[in-house]
Parts: sequence; C-alpha cells; structure tokens
Amino acid sequence: MNHRSSILVALGIFILIVVTANLLYLPSIVPSSTVDFSNGDVMVDFASSNSELSYTNRHPSIKQKEIQKCSIAGLNCDRFGGPEEEVAAEMVYWRDIPSDSHFASPYANYGESPKYLTFEPDEGGWNNIRMSMETATALAHAMGRILVLPFEQNMYLLKQDKKKENNRFTFKNFFPFDEISAEHKGVEVITMEEFMQREVMPGNIQKDGKVQFPPSNQTDWEGHIRDGKAFWHWLRNVTLASTWDFSKCTAVFPKEPGKKAADEMEKLYETMDMSEQSHGIFKKYINKPTPVNGTVTDRLKEMLSFRKEICLYNDQMQKSKVMHFMGDNNSGARLLVHFYAFLFFEDWEQDLWTKRYVRDHLRYIDEIQCAAAKIVHAVRQKAIENGNPDGLYDSMHVRRGDFQYAHTRIPATEIYENIQDIFVENATVFIATDERNKTFFEPLQKHYQVLFLDDFLHLVPDLNKNYYGHLDQRIASRGRTFAGAYLSTFTGYITRMRGYHSQKEKQPGYKKGKLNSYFYVGKENKEELSNYYSLKGPLWGREFPVAWRDIDHNLEDSHFLT
Repeated sequence: MNHRSSILVALGIFILIVVTANLLYLPSIVPSSTVDFSNGDVMVDFASSNSELSYTNRHPSIKQKEIQKCSIAGLNCDRFGGPEEEVAAEMVYWRDIPSDSHFASPYANYGESPKYLTFEPDEGGWNNIRMSMETATALAHAMGRILVLPFEQNMYLLKQDKKKENNRFTFKNFFPFDEISAEHKGVEVITMEEFMQREVMPGNIQKDGKVQFPPSNQTDWEGHIRDGKAFWHWLRNVTLASTWDFSKCTAVFPKEPGKKAADEMEKLYETMDMSEQSHGIFKKYINKPTPVNGTVTDRLKEMLSFRKEICLYNDQMQKSKVMHFMGDNNSGARLLVHFYAFLFFEDWEQDLWTKRYVRDHLRYIDEIQCAAAKIVHAVRQKAIENGNPDGLYDSMHVRRGDFQYAHTRIPATEIYENIQDIFVENATVFIATDERNKTFFEPLQKHYQVLFLDDFLHLVPDLNKNYYGHLDQRIASRGRTFAGAYLSTFTGYITRMRGYHSQKEKQPGYKKGKLNSYFYVGKENKEELSNYYSLKGPLWGREFPVAWRDIDHNLEDSHFLT
C-alpha cells in the first residue's frame, strides 16, 4: 500500500469512528411536524366521530417534545426592546394547544373547491370593525372557506399618526393572520389582491354563465373604506351575498355537510317550542348556564335568546364558490354581532374549538402586547408607591367623545357615585378614555390615584399612535376591578379579555364565567358582568360569558404547551 492510500484509509477510519460515536450518543429526535393522531389523519374532523367520545379520546395527548411550539403562542418582546419575558407573561391569556391547529371544518372538502368568504369592513369604529372581522373569520372556518381580507384602507378614527403611511391599514396590522394561516391546517387567509389575481381577473367569477369583472376592470381599490362602495356593490351582485339578519336568527351549522344533515337539523328545530323565546328569557339563565356539552336543543334555546328563527347553512350555500358578508345597516344584513352570539354548531366540540380559535389566535399583534406589558408593569410600580405592596390597580373605561348614546355621558360626580362601592378609597385607578380634557376627572382624583395612558407614553415613543386605543384596552384588562360603559364595544372587548384571563388564572367565580367587572353606566346594568348572563339584546352592546366560560372543557392538561 503506497503512502497516499494509507492516508486515505486512515482518514476513512477516522470519519467512521466520529459518525458512529455521534450516532451512539445522539438523543432520539422526533420531527417537530410529527403528530400521531390515532386516525392517522392530521386534518381532524370532529363531526365524523361519535359525539359521545371525549376530545381526549379522539386526540391522544401530545407530548411537548413531539411538536414545535406554535409561533403565536407566548409573548417574547426582545425585538421590541422589552420588557423581559416574566413581565410580558401576564399579558398572555391565550393558550398553546397543538391539537387545535389540526382541526378542519367538516365542510372544507364539500362542494366547489376552492371556496371563499369575502366581507366588508363594518362602517363603524374600530371595535365594530374588529367584531365583524372576528365573526367573518369564524364563519370562514366553519364553512371550510378561504378567508379573503379586504383591501388596505383608512379606518374610522384611526388617523392619529403624523406619518400618513401609518394611517392606512389591513387587518394584518392588528392581528397575526400570516402566522395563523401558517399554523392551522384548516385555515387559509389571503388578501383581496390575491383573490383578484386568482379568481377575478382570470374570469373565474361568473353569473348566469357570464364572466364578471369589477367596475371599469379596476383591480386596485385601496383607500378610504367608503371609496370602495362601487366594488362592494359589484361583489354583492356576483357572489352569494348573505341575507342573514343576526337580530332575527342564529347561523346554524349541521354536524356534517350535505342535504340530509341540513334537513335533519331543520326537523329538530321544528320540534322546538319557540313561544318562550323573548327579550326576557335571559332571566331564566342568570347564574344558571347551560352546560357547554348540553343537548343540541338546550344549547340552541339559550343561544337563540329573543330570536325565534335559525339561518341554516344549507346545501345550496355549501356548494357556492364565494359567500359574501356586508358591513352597512342599509344592507339589512350587517355583520355587527359577536361570533359566539351568531354561530351555532350542532357539534358542541366544534363550538368550543371556534371559541378557542378566536381566543388563542385573533389577538393583538406582539408589538401592541409588548407595549402594553411595559405600561402595565409601570402602573403596578405606581400602585406599589401608592401603598399596595402587590402592585394591584383598578381600571375603568370612560367613553366620552363621539359616543352616540348621550345618556351614557354622565358627569364625573355621578360616575363616582356609581363606583364608590366597588373601588377602595385611595386605590390606584387607570382610566382608559377618549376624553382629552383631564380636568373632567377631578371629582375622581379626590378619591383615587388616577392614571392615564398619557402618563406612560414616554415608555413607547416609537409606537404608531393609532395603537393607543388598543393599549388602553390591554392595560385596563389587567385591573383588579374594572368598570366600563354599557353599549360600548370598546368596553366590551376589555371585558372579554378579562374573561379569558379569569379562566386561565381560575379567578373567583370563573366556573360560571363571572368577572370582577361592572358598568358605571347604565346603572341598571351595573351588576351584570359580575354574574352569569346569557345573551340579551342588543347582542353587540356588551360581551357575554358564553365567549370564555369553560371553553377548554374537552381538553386535559396534557393538551396545553407551556
């Protein structure tokens, strides 16, 4: 053997030794994408299983080492300059449930494919816009449709930043839709621009056998929400536009697709006595919630509340290529309703999944959450300085500004009269408000250490000013005791986030969905949030415990990643 051959042999032996050693000591690794469900199909269909089986029987628990942590779980604020993880953690009400990301609607593969859901932004303010978006998003998944987000546009009251480019928005500016779509097997989200490229301009949208193009063949409709009316009217005309009126019916989804299941659901509804459904029926359910896994009729009766009709997702709708939802009052089918007050699922487990989907994914982006975490931490420091060793503070939302319900704009002296029994004297109180004249609050400042967002904006100097309202909501949601305004959707969202926190933290009363929250106006509604109330009109006027109470019922601890 020559010298060169000897070197090559020695080198080969050395490599073999190194590789063998690494194989011997390499820990057993399971790819992060591997999830071993017993049915062998990660696109889990609840409706195809026996409804008597528990979620845990259908989906064996997932070991943490077997799946990568979801990208929108937790909250890491390093890229936003802090705060540290232990401080940011208190903002996290959402949960990381890997098995949930593999659920697909039973309607996903039924009818024409691909199928889409388009919707118009609501014509009102931000929290009306957010509410209708949540409902459209839930509807898209329930129907197994691709969600199409509207064009970028200006939104009512969101034009506060000095930089003009910071005053036009898509929903991706507020919610992590890209991450949601990437994480969920049964969720696809595209922009209206993508929809135009995929379906409209190639001539795939037809009516009566004729190809339909938008007005003047225009493809770019970005701008102010009202500038696109011509486009929305065109889209209503060439798609199956929903005529469902949430004030008269609930949108009912049979447990499986097809005419047979829809007919059976219709027959079940026809056996129900609707004479009891009225605006007073909610009294029957005060602190007596229907179990989340109750019978179809029991759950439907509570959810209908004063409504007597169902809007069935029937076979014709299931097979349509595009369903469209409208955003103005004149349409008669404005989508100004909480998703959980409108969508009813025959399969109770799909109902819970939908509520978790909104809780765990349709939450404000990290930039907003991290900015809020900084300020919450600072407010707690002020509370400590004010004599509370645990840094506990109370919170309020006082709506003034353009609020259309004049009877809720009461003087600060009256506000104090209405809250003095729920807030401890000299407590630290953070007030979220659109009232710019802070002298208005002097009657409250005589009794409490009052703080405002303005006191802390130096902590977030680079934040888009249009996010200030979102900050107010998040900071107020962490107050020990909260008081808000009835009929305010801004107050409502604070309430729902407090509900999510209460369940995760097992706060007093959580089993019945009760909160340490009140309305300072209207006074007759003051105690509603501190008790279990079922749906009552107006459905958009407040949030209800059915959104957060016991929505993890069919899960075990092993389903949650921490």
